[in-house]
Amino acid sequence: MGKMGFLQNTTSEKIEEKQTLIVPDDFTHSYAVGKTGCGKTSSYIYPNLDDRIKNGNGLLLFDHKGKEHQAVKYFAKKYNRLDDIIEIGLPWGSSCNILKYFNTKELSLFIEEIMSLGEQNDYWTTSATNIVVSIYNVIKAYLDVLQATDNHNIQDTLSSAVKRHRLPTRLTFSDLADIVSSHKKLAQFVVSVKRVNDRFNAIIEGYIQDLVMQVEASEIKDMYLDVVTKNIHFTNVVKAETKSLRIFVDSNNDSSGKSSTLQTIILSMSSTFSAIATNENINDYNGLDLAAELNSGKILIINSQELSNIVLGTLTSTILQELSKRVQQPNIRPISVFIDEAQRVISNNKSMDLHTDVLRESKVEIFLAFQNHSLMINAIGKDKFYALIQNLSSSYIFANSIDFNEYETSKLDTFEYYHKDTTTVNTAEPIFLDPDELFDASLQYCTNKKLYDQLNIEMKHRDKVIQFNPYLYQHNSVELKSRDGEIIVVKLRDASMEQEAAFVIQDLIGMQKIKLKRQNVHYSPPERSLMSLLNEEIKKKDIDEFLGVKNE
Repeated sequence: MGKMGFLQNTTSEKIEEKQTLIVPDDFTHSYAVGKTGCGKTSSYIYPNLDDRIKNGNGLLLFDHKGKEHQAVKYFAKKYNRLDDIIEIGLPWGSSCNILKYFNTKELSLFIEEIMSLGEQNDYWTTSATNIVVSIYNVIKAYLDVLQATDNHNIQDTLSSAVKRHRLPTRLTFSDLADIVSSHKKLAQFVVSVKRVNDRFNAIIEGYIQDLVMQVEASEIKDMYLDVVTKNIHFTNVVKAETKSLRIFVDSNNDSSGKSSTLQTIILSMSSTFSAIATNENINDYNGLDLAAELNSGKILIINSQELSNIVLGTLTSTILQELSKRVQQPNIRPISVFIDEAQRVISNNKSMDLHTDVLRESKVEIFLAFQNHSLMINAIGKDKFYALIQNLSSSYIFANSIDFNEYETSKLDTFEYYHKDTTTVNTAEPIFLDPDELFDASLQYCTNKKLYDQLNIEMKHRDKVIQFNPYLYQHNSVELKSRDGEIIVVKLRDASMEQEAAFVIQDLIGMQKIKLKRQNVHYSPPERSLMSLLNEEIKKKDIDEFLGVKNE
């Protein structure tokens, strides 16, 4: 492979005057490479974040360490755009559906990747992929019928048929994983789908025939053409896809027919899919349309701590593919995508594609940052790496521990970089963020988004910033950070659950009072206030009234 079109460096001239490193907004993409501490973040990422947020761009950023969201909030507060921020991947944030933009080809590639972990596909991977894709096609087909009946009096009847046979009423990876979790569920799915298909045919036929004496034929056609078209497709899909799945029905009816092969396939799917299926942040059927939010100018922060590289890469690829379709839309808002630690997002799986060659016309620009070329080559392969950087017009080469072929990068100081040629060393003007200003921005964000109310945080702690710690949240706790950096851990209180518990206690007290009266035992209220017992969720006068206590 060539040396990316650069000449070997012989002598370098340093430009002492510092300049803000702002990438031209011509949507030709850019990347910065350099070791940790070289200044990439403060002199490449931050200045361009500041510039694009100021310009009103839609923005997508990945937060791998759970810290970069603070910088985004700082710049957003600076330009009165805090309300534009949407966080994905946090328990109190918004959610999406990873299958939102998948087609069968992308789903196949995704399943192959997570099943084989990048190795050559084997029998188990191929079998599992075919099973999941068949189920996906069937669910999508009957959901398309239901969608065609929006604002139609037939929709409730069709939906009832789906629910009655316990089929999914949404299409997420979680729903797919649940069906393939056992032999019995797979068999039930195949049987239920056939029954629902028959029921759909009967319901639609009945509705049309009932209208014959009421409205003109042309009106009936207008009302039902799309519904019948989708239902014919559903029927065809059922016939095509359930042939291969029929083996699970036959073997389920005959326990001796449950071969070790089928059981192994089911076990491999169940164990492999579990981590993705249980992540609610990416399995919300009614969750946000991320591409639409970016189109409207929102600032999306994806907390990627809990996402695998495969999921992260696939999610990114599908979002960018959808954004590439904007070329046909008028008056589109510019979108900037920042991908630090790019090796975490850009993987070598078959479905990964940044679509850099088509995003320019869609007014989408990409900023990449990584530590060195070798890291990226290990992640995506040499051919893919060089093909990628050829589609990134601007490169900013910062200090590294070893020299690149084209540059003496080991001699660069912090904030120094090469750009366009090998004879000039430029010095970037960094942006240093004040801890107090970062804290103020995060505090205002938590307040604006009403996160303290959402998590039922006590008033005395609302001068602190909420921090996400996956382990603590699993144990029903969160970290709160004060301005001086002190961190405390507080247990989360579920207000609705406490309210329910309070009423349970109230009922128990009431029943005990009745029991005592029947036994002719004099009841007198305890001196201790019931408020402490009920966590102050019920007003004292209501409790007294319930217990028959007379207030003098």
